[in-house]
Formats: sequence, C-alpha cells, structure tokens
Amino acid sequence: MAQIFVEHPHFSVPTIQEIRPVTKRLELETSLNIDELLAVKKVLRVTHELRNFYDELENVRLEKNWIEFLKNLVDLPQLQGSLHAINEAGFIEKLCQ
Repeated sequence: MAQIFVEHPHFSVPTIQEIRPVTKRLELETSLNIDELLAVKKVLRVTHELRNFYDELENVRLEKNWIEFLKNLVDLPQLQGSLHAINEAGFIEKLCQ
C-alpha cells in the first residue's frame, strides 16, 4: 500500500457513509429520502473512481487483500447516471438531453 503513495502521492479515498440500511430499505421497495440518495450517489462515485484508479494502476504491487477488494468493486454506470441529476445540495437539476 505504501508504494501507491510513492507513485501517486495525492491518492486518497473520500469518507463514505454506511449504506447497508439503505440497501435493505431498497429491497423492501421503500422510497429513499434525499440524504439516502446522496449517500448512495457518493458510494457509487467513489466506487467508480477506485475502480478506474485500479484499472490504470501500474508499477505498484498491492497486498492480496487489496487486490481482491479492488477487483470486487462493481461499477454501476447506469445507476450512477440516474442519480447524476441530484446535486450535492439535494436538488434535482434539469440535465441536457
């Protein structure tokens, strides 16, 4: 892991909120509030960024547990795109077609 900071000194992972309770609510087909939608949107964004970072990573040897973690990240661009219309303040913006 230390080798990542040598090759990419500005590497960081944003703090994300636990969304397991939110996913349980989705399984029950309930509506989510704005804060929950924003939490899901952030997890999806961070997952996408980490997945891209890993895919482009070169000259760095990672420990096996990190490799497994990064390989198991699932990028959901369609869902991420659907949540794109909700800005960080929780307002829905009209997107250009």
